[in-house]
Amino acid sequence: MSKLTKYKFSDLYEMSSGISSSKQQAGHGSPFISFSTVFNNYFLPEELPDFDLFTGGFPCQPFSSAGLQLGEEDKYGRGTLFYHIIRICAIKKPEYILLENVKGLTQKKFSSTFKTIQDSLKEIGYGDIAYAVLNSKDYGIPQNRERLWMFAKFGGLPSNFNIVPPKTPLTRKFGDLLDSNPPEYLYLSEKQIAHLKE
Repeated sequence: MSKLTKYKFSDLYEMSSGISSSKQQAGHGSPFISFSTVFNNYFLPEELPDFDLFTGGFPCQPFSSAGLQLGEEDKYGRGTLFYHIIRICAIKKPEYILLENVKGLTQKKFSSTFKTIQDSLKEIGYGDIAYAVLNSKDYGIPQNRERLWMFAKFGGLPSNFNIVPPKTPLTRKFGDLLDSNPPEYLYLSEKQIAHLKE
């Protein structure tokens, strides 16, 4: 992406990872495909505007250690929503694809799903993907948050491509970002606290 100010992007599921907000702040477009739209199959890829970069944070609950880890067997259907990414990119063929999920997707338990994602991208023209588990604390953010990042280019990535950026030292603690006098409405009520203890 030599001309960063010119590219257009599409964002699937409006990721909470911060990709969406950073791109909007840079003036490169805005997300236009919500989780509910995709889940209920309310769109056709052919009807989407053209874009150069596709980003998607398909639901992580089926692969997360904090969830039931049912993978593609997730009873809510969340474990297979990445197939919509393949469906969209097979038709729109953006030059770049950036995907995000929990590191649990790389575990042996989900190796077949992870391989399916890689094979599917290769089948529609994206070659071998680059992927890595990165931690936000290594990039200037005072939070221990590991996430799997996957990157692909139509036609394949250069052989010397490295998805892992140089680490950035922490200059702040989490406490530096907290409000020293938060408003009352942010506190849990006694009723809410009691409910959590049930």
